[in-house]
Amino acid sequence: MSISSLGNTITLFGRIADTQKMRKPILSEPVRKPPCRITSVKQPLPRVRPEEIGLDSARIAAFLAELSQDETLNMHSVLILRNGKIVTEATFGEHSLHTWKQTYSACKSITALAVGMLVEDRMLSLDEKLTDLFDARLTPLSRITAKDLTVRHLLTMTTGASFNEASVHSEKDWIKGYFGGSFSPGAFSYNSLNSYMLSAIVGIKTGMRLSEFLNERLFQPLGITEYHWECCPLGIDKGGWGLFLLPEDMAKIGLLVMQDGVWMGRQLVSRDWIREATAVQVSAEAVSKLYDYGYHIWCGREKNSFLFNGMLGQNVLGLRDSGVLLVTNAGNDEIFQSSNYFTAAERYFGASLPDVLPQNDAAYQTLCKTVASLKEHVPRKAVPKQPLWKKLIPVKKAAPAPALPGECALLSGVRFTSDDPNAPSVSLMPLTLQVVQNNYGSGFSSVSFLANGDTFYMTFTEAEARYLLPVGFGVSADADLSFGGVPYHVKTLGQFLKDEDGRPLLKIRVTFTETPLTRYFKIYYTGVHPFLKAYEQPGSEFIFSRLLSLQDMFTASPLLTGAIGKIDRDFVRYRVYKAFSPEIRLQKASEQAKVPANVP
Repeated sequence: MSISSLGNTITLFGRIADTQKMRKPILSEPVRKPPCRITSVKQPLPRVRPEEIGLDSARIAAFLAELSQDETLNMHSVLILRNGKIVTEATFGEHSLHTWKQTYSACKSITALAVGMLVEDRMLSLDEKLTDLFDARLTPLSRITAKDLTVRHLLTMTTGASFNEASVHSEKDWIKGYFGGSFSPGAFSYNSLNSYMLSAIVGIKTGMRLSEFLNERLFQPLGITEYHWECCPLGIDKGGWGLFLLPEDMAKIGLLVMQDGVWMGRQLVSRDWIREATAVQVSAEAVSKLYDYGYHIWCGREKNSFLFNGMLGQNVLGLRDSGVLLVTNAGNDEIFQSSNYFTAAERYFGASLPDVLPQNDAAYQTLCKTVASLKEHVPRKAVPKQPLWKKLIPVKKAAPAPALPGECALLSGVRFTSDDPNAPSVSLMPLTLQVVQNNYGSGFSSVSFLANGDTFYMTFTEAEARYLLPVGFGVSADADLSFGGVPYHVKTLGQFLKDEDGRPLLKIRVTFTETPLTRYFKIYYTGVHPFLKAYEQPGSEFIFSRLLSLQDMFTASPLLTGAIGKIDRDFVRYRVYKAFSPEIRLQKASEQAKVPANVP
């Protein structure tokens, strides 16, 4: 990493940690994406009962129950397949399989398939040197520092490049930034900019963006129509992250790998490439207890398995001995394969299985009930059967039960403002998402509430934006919001609770459904000193652990080794917690309850 990139990155981190000023990015343009379309996949995969293809319904039910009861996991969806057929599709809480999802680093494996196609077409060799491929972009110095790097180094994460994910938020030209850094090729060193460089190579060789090339060669044959791949400021698809895809479409790509590149009798990707890509090319023991690394695909160290792996729980796991493919989306506090999900998956489905099992209606009904229990439901009281005399004799109808909790009436028409110096650190969008998308909120201004009929609204106002959200109770309410001109679909759920001291509070959960990220607010609305607590999932502890992992990047600079080494970890933890879990004082001011203009 160059001195200028390093300096800009440190400046950005300082701005994120400063809770008393509106956060401003180094680069002004946020990452763009189209609106979320909630839709079904084209060319859906066939569905069968588990026993028809040798899976035990009771075992699947136990697996799902274990995932839902594990407090370290925050699962969003699970697809279970065997022999190209879906046997179980489970969603947790308010999540849906009809919303495309951020795949994070799981899409690196898809980038590798594009590289394999170019190798099969003899348009690219893994031994080609990066200095030859990017000759026009290189300085005399970078021709020397990168002289030994090949495409193979990119695929196996062995470039030892210093320019990485933390640097891209302060650098417009990522290729220039990549070659402006240092390299130490050899050992495994995970870096998403290696994948970005592969995407750039696809562009050089084909004259198309990576997503355009894959649309012709992969997405169209698989019936994948709903996708979006984010690009860098210069218009190159990111390659290593930034792909939005429906879970079932991700399953199709996993099946293609499971089937050695064959789809409906057509060889889309070379069988030899699939086998090389899913074979161990380099040890990854430094970061993973279970997997080594192939060509941008993780390989089981003890199990015959392959894995597309994205942070926070976006996974496509193929267990070859059993023929089971698992596709998951989640919001776990994890990077690489550190969660309990992986050991559970191997325990339940890692061994060989029979081709078919006897039909078991009781076990299948248990599985159906388990899947249903994972979803979000509105609690409803049973309606007693009306006696015949009441049907014949007119009686006065009882007043209908209130649709909203009684506390909603107390808050309706109330607005809270804040003069807390830390108010600029509170925004509706989770801070992690702000950083990843380079799209920063403008800081808390006020929050107000309105009960209108059977709907409760929260208006969250920032210094430069205003968001109106319907709040559901028992089941989430949908809304489409725009953050800095970028659209997001959210679901909002409210719950009136009391804390351990008996103080009443309103807990609000805002799920950004296309992402693994969720924003939470706890609003203490009574008493002399009302206040607001904000937090998000993944939480501040996860962010703290990621910052520690970046410490090596900073200490690699001789200019900073001494200073960074003296930073107190407890102080860093405090600053992270303050930034990602802020708490601010509120002032209560009543206003006339009225329906905003855009409320239906």
